[in-house]
Amino acid sequence: RSTLFPYTTLFRSWLTQGPDDMRGFNSAVFARYAVQHEGIGLIPGNVFFPDGDNRGDKAFRLSYARIPRDCMEGAWTDWRGHGVRTVHTDTRTGSEKMKKMRNDERRTYTAGQILKFVIPSLAGALAFLMPIPDKGTFNTALGLLIDVGKGGVLKPYLPTAAMIAVVFSAAASLLAILTKPRFIMRSPFLRELFCVSPFWLGSRLLGAVLYVVILYKIGPEVVWNMDNGGTPGLVLAPALLIVFSVLAAFVPLLTDYGLMEYVGTFARPVMGPLFKLPGRAAIDCLASWVGSSSVGVVITTKVHDQGYYSDREAAIIASTFSVISVAYIYVMADFVKLPHKYLQILFSVYAVTFILALIMPRIWPLSSIPDTFSGKAGKQRAGDDMPQDAKLGEWALKLAVERAERQRFSDTAAAFVRTLLSLLVSTMPLVDRKSTRLNSSHWLTSR
Repeated sequence: RSTLFPYTTLFRSWLTQGPDDMRGFNSAVFARYAVQHEGIGLIPGNVFFPDGDNRGDKAFRLSYARIPRDCMEGAWTDWRGHGVRTVHTDTRTGSEKMKKMRNDERRTYTAGQILKFVIPSLAGALAFLMPIPDKGTFNTALGLLIDVGKGGVLKPYLPTAAMIAVVFSAAASLLAILTKPRFIMRSPFLRELFCVSPFWLGSRLLGAVLYVVILYKIGPEVVWNMDNGGTPGLVLAPALLIVFSVLAAFVPLLTDYGLMEYVGTFARPVMGPLFKLPGRAAIDCLASWVGSSSVGVVITTKVHDQGYYSDREAAIIASTFSVISVAYIYVMADFVKLPHKYLQILFSVYAVTFILALIMPRIWPLSSIPDTFSGKAGKQRAGDDMPQDAKLGEWALKLAVERAERQRFSDTAAAFVRTLLSLLVSTMPLVDRKSTRLNSSHWLTSR
């Protein structure tokens, strides 16, 4: 390490203080290979300095090669005029080892590693994205599963289960704020979920009270009848309980096993220039359009929290792509008695949505949202930058397999619990609270 780490430290320091335009060189790749692989040296060939740089007027291009430690011969020398050190190496020594090291750049993966990426990703793609004919339109396997859950044997118990979730959200939030239990305060996730501002605490308490009133038909009928509070309390909230449960279970198949990394690598040249989005957003947008808008919102929220979407990117996806779906368009066409014009309406709506998705990210207010990463994990996208000499397919497979390798079953189970708990605690109480203003205005006008 005596020959590797001093050079690594010096070069990384030089990159930090140097110009942003380091042509032909990827600092993330340098750091990854130089630090993680013991016994690997880097040979800087010609270094590029932009015109006007205070370290000299010579313009060169930077290249590097990986060599085994025992092939390095010579000594450190100063590169006068630039303050950069380089290594003199006899490239004739150990040529076979050097060739092998260069071939290792295209890493091969075992069948198990590839299957860990392929099987969950394929299951997620089929569940979220494969269109299935259903009652004159198209649905997805996930949509059919949600429909079964909403209309099956669980249907009579769903309103009560939804009320329990809403009351639990309010009671747990109030308890957390008043008593500050140690297990909540020590957990960043639980602390952020339950220790909320007075406004959100009031919303959860009001939603809990209103849900009890609606479910047990307490007080004036104008509050709990189906024209007002009954619809969100007895129809919408129970349906959302099933939707949230199914989505929380299946979303990790799309987001955590490499599918977004793989597709995103190929889609980046299209999604970036057209929609100002990273390539991985292609999966998100397809899930919204083919599945449902709620699917897209849940995926966007999860990926943003993981640090792979910036604030602006998440807002663009939620407001331009997660707004319509194939099944919803059919419902609207049938509602206005035009099911025979379904395909014309479908293509018209998607054409308008596509045009708006091109325009909206470039104008206010979406353009004014800072491109920062306020998700819980911070920015995690730095390693996605593809080296200039890498092949697209190999780099896509590398990112996907490495993402799948980091995912364990316990991580998936924990993600399911966190996603479901977050949706139930943060969203369910707002369903009934939203009807409060309608109830109030109806009550006043009726009197």
